[in-house]
Amino acid sequence: MPIMRRFLSPAGLLFAVLCFGFPFVTVSCESPMGSVSATVSGATAITDTRPDVHGTGVFAGARAKEGTADVSSVDRLKGALARVLLLGSLLTTLVAFGLSWVRGSRWWPAAAAVAGLVACAQLFVGVLALRAALLGAVGDSLSTLGESYAADAAQDMVHVRFGPWLTAGLIAVSVVLLTADALAPPPGPRPPWPPHPPRPARNVAAGPVRNRPIPPPSPARTAFVPPGTSGPTTMPSPQ
Repeated sequence: MPIMRRFLSPAGLLFAVLCFGFPFVTVSCESPMGSVSATVSGATAITDTRPDVHGTGVFAGARAKEGTADVSSVDRLKGALARVLLLGSLLTTLVAFGLSWVRGSRWWPAAAAVAGLVACAQLFVGVLALRAALLGAVGDSLSTLGESYAADAAQDMVHVRFGPWLTAGLIAVSVVLLTADALAPPPGPRPPWPPHPPRPARNVAAGPVRNRPIPPPSPARTAFVPPGTSGPTTMPSPQ
């Protein structure tokens, strides 16, 4: 399990960084003559580039307008705040990704978990600021139809997509794994592998084999004396 946490938490943070390319907020409008939608991803919001626009019917081939001359200063401020927060969330996620690979102390995964929490908070506030900026811009463009109608229509046209939720979910899972890694007890000493067989006990009383006394030779054995011989003959003892 610790080995799985070691690889799953960096993988989750890496996928969270890639999720900044997914749609974050969409502005869509439908009418009997056709429909048009503009999708703003995390990368688009950070770089302040033109969003992807898709249209049908009379709105086919529609493109996003260049510049922000018709956007109020408050909406521009909200958009700038959203860019700063989303950029901070992206950079903090990269920092957490780098810290998640460092081992040797439980403080490193703890620092990566704290960085992940900060990235989630920045992402949440940044998406709210981006949605508020788009609501204001859409409301200003529909202000000629009445303020109450423009506000209600803007609420129906601006939607938060799956990109922020997927990004925050991956970061949250990585934070949980990093926290578990930081709170896990340190591993104990590993047993030798393969285990050594037990050595046989030595007879200490007998002493080493090389220092034992040599037993004396056995006495000579008397051979069989047949009748009519001069006497018994001796046989040499075996050596």
